[in-house]
Amino acid sequence: MKRLTALLLTAVLCLSFVLPTAAAEAPDDWAQTAVDFCTENGLLSADDLRPREAASRAELASMVVRLLAVEDRADLSGISDVNPAAWYYDELAGAVAIGVYEGSDGALRPLEELTRQEAMTVLARAFAVPDGDVAALQAAYSDAWQLEPWAVGPVAGLTEAGAVRGSGGTLRPQAQISRQELAQLLLSLAGTVAERTAELPDEGSVVWTGGDLSNRTVAGNLYLAGSQERTLRNVRVDGRIVVYSGAVTLAGSSAAAEVVVCGDAAVETDGDVPVRAASGRAEISGGGTVTAEADAVLTGGRYELVRVAGAAVTVESGATVASAELAGQGSTISGGGRVTEAVLRTDGCTVETEGTDVVEALRPGLSQARLVLTVTREATPTAPTMELSVQLENGDAAASGTGILTWYGGGELAGRNLAFPLTDGAVTTITVPADYTGSVSPERTVLVELSDGSTAISATASLSQHIEQLQTGVRTLEVEATVRRDTALYQYMDLSGWIRTVPAGTTAVYINYSGTYAAKLRLADGTTGWVRWSDVSISSEDYVQYTDYDTATKENFVNSIGYESTTSYLVWISLLTQKVNVFTGSAQHWELQHTFPCTTGKNTTPTIGGVFRYQYRQNYWDFGYYYVNKPMIFNGGHAFHTRTYIKGTTSLLDPTMGSTASQGCVRMLDADVDWLWDNMPFGTTVVVF
Repeated sequence: MKRLTALLLTAVLCLSFVLPTAAAEAPDDWAQTAVDFCTENGLLSADDLRPREAASRAELASMVVRLLAVEDRADLSGISDVNPAAWYYDELAGAVAIGVYEGSDGALRPLEELTRQEAMTVLARAFAVPDGDVAALQAAYSDAWQLEPWAVGPVAGLTEAGAVRGSGGTLRPQAQISRQELAQLLLSLAGTVAERTAELPDEGSVVWTGGDLSNRTVAGNLYLAGSQERTLRNVRVDGRIVVYSGAVTLAGSSAAAEVVVCGDAAVETDGDVPVRAASGRAEISGGGTVTAEADAVLTGGRYELVRVAGAAVTVESGATVASAELAGQGSTISGGGRVTEAVLRTDGCTVETEGTDVVEALRPGLSQARLVLTVTREATPTAPTMELSVQLENGDAAASGTGILTWYGGGELAGRNLAFPLTDGAVTTITVPADYTGSVSPERTVLVELSDGSTAISATASLSQHIEQLQTGVRTLEVEATVRRDTALYQYMDLSGWIRTVPAGTTAVYINYSGTYAAKLRLADGTTGWVRWSDVSISSEDYVQYTDYDTATKENFVNSIGYESTTSYLVWISLLTQKVNVFTGSAQHWELQHTFPCTTGKNTTPTIGGVFRYQYRQNYWDFGYYYVNKPMIFNGGHAFHTRTYIKGTTSLLDPTMGSTASQGCVRMLDADVDWLWDNMPFGTTVVVF
């Protein structure tokens, strides 16, 4: 059903970064049906698909708001980065109104490109997908630990619902998501858009844009688009009924797994169907079971159980509640109605109804627990990771469920266990990279955090690493930095964990950075730590050694240190000589096969040293006025790829080769990139030294 108007088409075409040749670009075969669904329903313009281009937050908001015909608009006057004249202003206001976007620090970042985990989290909110089985998610995908804690539950829910399947056993949560990938997710969740009963499918979910509905069965979820007042009579829904605005009345034998309110809407049931207020403000009548994750008003009926999770519930006269469970801090229940019993599960809850029997059944959760760390294996040159045992002590004996265990080494994320048991005595083993790059690494600080969603505890350990200096004849590129003023040295990237004050004029080696926020230094005594970016000056000197090592030296380096790989390939990026060296064989038996020239990160944005794995690849990266081809990612956003090309042309923007000039990635000649693309297997160890 086509709903694209000239106004919406104009809005899409007003994006400033449209490719001049994008109109001719077709989606990949696997995405064709999903893209057709989006063009037919006005979510994408057939004349401006750009299917492989990274999607922005504004574009996703626009697609969701159009698909669900959201008419409510939130007040964005307090948002600093959204211009009321922008084409996406109304769509963002609609997305905020139904709780899809919440903003952070007064900003919505509308033109920022979406990561896969951000897109999946937003769509889980938009379609009211409940959190899924985190343990199953972790078991299914090798990189699930890279999910941020706020994305774990929603992504697990989408996976459980079959909307997310990953690729090759990976999710790539921090990779950018393309417009065609968004289209596929939307189709998987929405199913069909229908306005008349004749358009309703026999199977699958439905976005319903019509009015009242009678005597039907929906073998999926039913999404009530728009702001109409509808009656569903004798309508049976196998999944959820989601309402975004207006009102819905369930009459006759109507039934569903639950009714979810996303936005400001009214729901009337006979009390047999549970209701969940997910965002906005819900007005509920009819009784039964209610879960309030957002504010709700109960206007009439008998409610056996009302769960309040950090929201405010008003019980009006004429409504009665047998039992209310206040399970989140800030939960409130008030009004002139009758609440027989209120059970408080946590501190910071308020009961204001008269005559209510208040029962304190506080759960200690992690408030009295502690984490105990024990080193079970020291790092060695052939196994450059430390192993630790993490045990939960003094936990809640009655606790059930799982929390998220996160650990950091030297201030950097090293891993996550998404389903750590919250039972007393639970134990697991973690590993932390030892930062061994062929030189002495005297100390490593490990931070471990455990969160159950409301409380977090942590523990730290400083672990000595006794690793001998190997005489390989190989050095790495070390950029000098000078401390501008007396400044604090911290353990962690967020500038916490004070170590000591570093005097003005101190020289150090610059080894890592976090944007223009913090810089990591190694002092002359071997101590490493983070300082404010503004407190350090980075040398502009050229440190490159333009004479390459011979084959014997290269092979001795990788074999004497004992680098291992899960494939028969090993790649060493020599920062000092600006060479990509490719070896074949196995640990301690590597033989040099190819040496390619390259360009690594400039002094202020270095290619970070360490031992990594080749994780995934994309056809190209678009940076607005320039692009690169065939990025092969080995460390977060760092990748092998071509040199930079001017947007819309085949002309080089920066032809530099053999010196430091990039933003951190490894630029190579096109033919050499092609060779890596065709020959290097996923999982290959990549050494940056």
